[in-house]
Amino acid sequence: MLYAIFESGGKQFKAVEGSYVEVDHLPTEEGKKVSFDKVLLLVNDKDTQVGTPFIKGASIDTTVANHFKTKKVIIFNYRAKKTLSCENRSSPAVHSVNGEFHYFHRQASESSRRETCSKSRKTC
Repeated sequence: MLYAIFESGGKQFKAVEGSYVEVDHLPTEEGKKVSFDKVLLLVNDKDTQVGTPFIKGASIDTTVANHFKTKKVIIFNYRAKKTLSCENRSSPAVHSVNGEFHYFHRQASESSRRETCSKSRKTC
């Protein structure tokens, strides 16, 4: 099972291959492709890759399925022993993104791994 955790709009989402993910409103039209570059975790059948904080070279390419609004949220502010009460209602706009994604990641060469380890003075 292939899945990834990515960041969009300051929130983290889990994308499973073949499913839909609801993300915050993006300025794109339905049917257009969207790429998410901030991949935090990638799990494959054989291995797991964790980013620090993101995985370099990894991206998730998705397609915007449809636009819709979520359930109405009621925000009520009240201050005890004061004459302040305020009620707001909003229904945020959301996108449904198709979970079919592709993973592109370049493996670091052995020489670059040695360079990074020698810079941090740790044994590899």
